[in-house]
Amino acid sequence: MRLLLTSLTSISLTAGAVHAVPLTDSTNIEISATWWQEPGSWTYPIHVRVPDGTPPAGGFPVCILLHGNGGNGQGMLSGFGQVLDCHALVAPTGYANSWNICAEQSDAPDSAMVSELVETLQEFDNVNPQAIRLLGFSNGSALANSVLIEDTNAGLEAVCAVVSQLSN
Repeated sequence: MRLLLTSLTSISLTAGAVHAVPLTDSTNIEISATWWQEPGSWTYPIHVRVPDGTPPAGGFPVCILLHGNGGNGQGMLSGFGQVLDCHALVAPTGYANSWNICAEQSDAPDSAMVSELVETLQEFDNVNPQAIRLLGFSNGSALANSVLIEDTNAGLEAVCAVVSQLSN
């Protein structure tokens, strides 16, 4: 079954960063995926908040915020805007407001999406490509754990998993 799902899954970056372009609140990052639940393609909604002012030497650290089951990226962005005010915040929303962990509603290729998102963020000139962090809650925490185990990008510097477990 895993082989079948892998063969039916594809991710493509349909729009993204170009060298020497800054990440801003209005940056449109589009990552689309195709899998058995969405054979015609589905685009992850991704919200961005970048601190005002000049970035620190090396660029802003980035925190990718992963919501819990039933949540969304916009809610995570609203909740952490004042807490992580020195970070650029990027908050995707998962398919069916969930992430593909265990028996959740989504079978989307979420780990691959996060890997694509990290690589995309590293291209912006006001982002520190070696300071990408993940913060996940509940279902998003389980996804953060999966990405920590599976992703080999050296720029993925830290993972904070809140209220979750490791899952196959």
